[in-house]
Amino acid sequence: MLRVHAYIRYSSVMQDDGFSVEYQIAEINDYCERNGWTLEKVHIDQALTAKQVAGRESFFSLLNCIVNEEVDIVIVYKMNRMFRNAEESHVYRKKFKQHGVRIVSVTEPIDEQTSAGRLTANMLANLDQYQSEIIADFVRSSLREMTRQGYYIGGYIPLGYTLIEEAHGKKKRKRYQILESEALHVKKCFELYADGFSLLYILHYLQDAGIKGRRGKSIGRTTLRRLLQNDMYIGTLRFVTEGYDDLIVENAIPAIIDHDVWNRVQSRHQANKPVTPRKHRELYPLTGKITCGYCGQHFFGISCKVYKSDGSPYRYQYYVCSKRGSASKCSPKRIRKELLESLALSAIKQHILNDDVIKEIAQRAASISNNTPQTTAAEIKAIKQRIAQLDETIDLFIEMRRKNEMSPELIRRKSDEAESEMKKLQSELIRLEQLIKTAITPDQVEDYLRNMMKNADSNDMDVLKAIFENFIEEIVVTDDEIEIRLFVCSDPALVYKNPTGQSVVRLYSKIKR
Repeated sequence: MLRVHAYIRYSSVMQDDGFSVEYQIAEINDYCERNGWTLEKVHIDQALTAKQVAGRESFFSLLNCIVNEEVDIVIVYKMNRMFRNAEESHVYRKKFKQHGVRIVSVTEPIDEQTSAGRLTANMLANLDQYQSEIIADFVRSSLREMTRQGYYIGGYIPLGYTLIEEAHGKKKRKRYQILESEALHVKKCFELYADGFSLLYILHYLQDAGIKGRRGKSIGRTTLRRLLQNDMYIGTLRFVTEGYDDLIVENAIPAIIDHDVWNRVQSRHQANKPVTPRKHRELYPLTGKITCGYCGQHFFGISCKVYKSDGSPYRYQYYVCSKRGSASKCSPKRIRKELLESLALSAIKQHILNDDVIKEIAQRAASISNNTPQTTAAEIKAIKQRIAQLDETIDLFIEMRRKNEMSPELIRRKSDEAESEMKKLQSELIRLEQLIKTAITPDQVEDYLRNMMKNADSNDMDVLKAIFENFIEEIVVTDDEIEIRLFVCSDPALVYKNPTGQSVVRLYSKIKR
C-alpha cells in the first residue's frame, strides 16, 4: 500500500495561477482516485512564496516525514507549488530520491525514473524560477516607481516618523510624516554627535528621555550608529535591489535634520571609520556533486598559498574529502580544482552540449509524457465538443419536461447524470488549459540547451555552477579513477545500469597527483 502525502502552497499576495487550496486538494484527490491511491496526509503552506523553502513550516513537516521513512509518494498540483528556485529544487528532489520518495505532479506527468525525465524536471525548475523572477521584476519596478513618488513601500519606519494614508487612484498609499514627539530627540542626537559628544553619552540621553526602539527595547550602540547614518532624516529615499541601478530620490519625504548638521555628523563618522579589506569569496562550483569512492562523504574546496622563487604568491585550489585527516582515516588524494572542473565540463560538452546531441535530447525531453501542445489541444477540442453535446441534451430534457413527453422522475435522473458528467469535463478542461500553458516543446528545450552551450566556455564560476547543477548528477572520485554521472546521455554505448537501475554515464580519467 503506497503511502501518499500531498503538498500544497498558496500565495494570497501574488497568486500566479488563480487556483485556491480547495481546488488543488480536489484535483489531487481526483488524481489519487484515478490511480487507486489513498491520500494519507496533506501539508499546506498558505500566503508563502515558493522562491525559497525557508520559513515554510509545512514543507519541513513533509521533509521530516520523508526522513522518517513515512512517505512513498509526494503529490503536488504543479511543481512550482513546491519549488521556484532551481538550486533548491535539485537539492531537495535529490534528498527525496535518497529516501525512495517519488514526486508526482498532477499537471506535469514527468517520469524522473528516465534520463530524459530527469533532464526535463531540471529544465522545468529553471523555467519556474525564470517565471518567478519575471514576477519579481514587475514587483520591483512598481516599488521603484512608488519610491520615486515618495510613498512607503514597507519595512522599518525610522524613529521620528509615522505613516499617513492618502488616496492614490482607486487604492490607498502611505506617506511618511514627521512625528514631533520623537523627532525632537532625533535632532538632539544629531546635534550632540556633531558637537563631539560620544555615542555612550547620547545613549544615556535617550535612556533618560525614555526613548526606545520600534520593538520596545532600549536603543543600543549599533542602532544609534545606523540612525546617525540614515539619510532619510534629510528627506532622501533609496531603493536598492539587484538588477537595477540604485535609485536615490532627494527631498522625497519631510526632512528632520538640516544639511549642515548632517554633513558635520558624516564627516565625524568618516574620520572614525576603520579601513578593513574585504575578504575574497572563492566559489567551488562542484561542491555538493563530488562523492568520495571510499567513504561516501562529499568533497569540498580548499586553497593554499605558496610562494614562487621570485617571492610572488600563488594560490593552489583543491577538492578534498571531508573525512580526510579525521579519525575515520579516509585519505584519498586531493584533486586540483581546475583539473576536475575541466573534466566535468568536457563530459558535458561531449554528451550533451553539442550540435549533434542537442536536437535529439530536445525531442526526447519534449515527448516523454505526451505533454505536447498538439496532443493537449486535441483533448481540449474533444472535451469542448462533448460539453456542447451535453448542453444540447440538457436543453432537450427541459423541452421534453415542458411537453410532458417523459416522466419527471426519469428526466430528473437523466439531467443529473448529464450535469454530473459536464461538471467533471469542465474540471478536466481547466486542468488541460493550465497544462497546455506549461507544455514543453522541442524548440523550447533546444533554445535552453543552446543557451547553456553558449555559456559553457565562460570563466565565471557562477555560470559554471549553474551548468554543473543542471547536467551533473554525481562525481565519484577515487585515487585511480573519476566517474562522472550525467543526468542524460545520448550515446547508448556509454550507458549502463547500476545496481539501483539508474542510467549513468561512465567517464574514466587517470589522474596523476
